[in-house]
Amino acid sequence: MTESVQAQLDATVAAKHEMTAQMEMQIGSLQGQVTEHSSSIQQLNHRQADLTASLGQEQVKLSQAQATIQQLEASLQAVNQQLAGSQQDNSKLLEIQATLSSELELKQQQLVTQGLNLSSLQSQYAEVLDQLSSTKLALDTLTEQLQSLQSQYAQLQSSHSSSQTECSDLRCTIQSMQTAEAGLQVWCGQCRYLDAEVNAIAHMG
Repeated sequence: MTESVQAQLDATVAAKHEMTAQMEMQIGSLQGQVTEHSSSIQQLNHRQADLTASLGQEQVKLSQAQATIQQLEASLQAVNQQLAGSQQDNSKLLEIQATLSSELELKQQQLVTQGLNLSSLQSQYAEVLDQLSSTKLALDTLTEQLQSLQSQYAQLQSSHSSSQTECSDLRCTIQSMQTAEAGLQVWCGQCRYLDAEVNAIAHMG
């Protein structure tokens, strides 16, 4: 009987050791994922800051290009008015008109390119915000799971410690019972010897 109890105690301790090892592996895995997501968030924050700066620069360039185009359009309009009202040699004004028209066309093309750049940056910025949002949500979920698992692990450790104390006490009890059993067997042996002696004396009488 004592051997059966001993085996059950050993099996219980072994099972709790196995559960502890599995939980430690799960905690380690979750901690790794939390670290990875935290690193991703830092990278995305840096990317967001870079895109914010780039967006600001592109918006300034776009505003400057729009202002330049307005100035060129005003200058070209003035030249056109002079040409319309002039009866003299207009070769100089025509040359200015051609230059202004060329510059205006170039600036308008640049404005389209800058508009496309700005649109691309805005799209990238929105994508980074989406990634940040989803990564932060995943990090919150992982953190909750990690905290829950760590709490369970602490409870298991406490239970394991109590079980070890109980097992130790039971082992002491078992050893005491085994010692008592051995003493009882010796005593019974002595009783049987005395019985034999009494019987022998009786037969002799």
